[in-house]
Amino acid sequence: MPCPCFFLCLSLSSRRRNQRIEFHKMTVLSRWTTVTFTIGLVLSRLGTTKSVAPLALHHLHEVEAGGELVIPLHGYDLDGDKTVATITSLPTSGTLHQLTSIFDKHGYDPKAGTQITTVPSQVTGTGSRLVYKRPAIDREQNGEWDRFEYTVSDRTSESRAGTVTLVGPSRSVVASDFRFSSDGWTTVGNRNNDVSYE
Repeated sequence: MPCPCFFLCLSLSSRRRNQRIEFHKMTVLSRWTTVTFTIGLVLSRLGTTKSVAPLALHHLHEVEAGGELVIPLHGYDLDGDKTVATITSLPTSGTLHQLTSIFDKHGYDPKAGTQITTVPSQVTGTGSRLVYKRPAIDREQNGEWDRFEYTVSDRTSESRAGTVTLVGPSRSVVASDFRFSSDGWTTVGNRNNDVSYE
């Protein structure tokens, strides 16, 4: 008995975040009969779908006095798109630098290249990496060293700002020795209602 012959016509249309697969017409030919029927299969909703904005994640990094640190600023994108970081506010005591070409490509020092002095500035390093540098003459303070903000874009939409906080080896984010004032702190639930920091 000869084997039946099968002919399948397949139409595939694919768009970004918007895919459709259709089996238009299938014709089955055999020695005894010919049957033609149509099958339609839609895997996802058709039409224009809105891109989901990526997320600029908050970071906390430890840096030694007078030291430097390579920081990756790759965001998170729900659509799986690659993201590009842009610095939107600068640190106050340290400096930000683009990666040198030699470090970016091969991992050799020096790390810090051109200083970022204006915002907004796009991060050019692979994986949206840049360098944060502490001043050469430096000492650890109470609380965090510094902070700056950035956003990420997937070329179609931009995230809200994420904050990068830099701390010293003590890893203190908020601290005070209360030597001269209350530093904005207040007492909550103290039995002595007459306590004053003035």
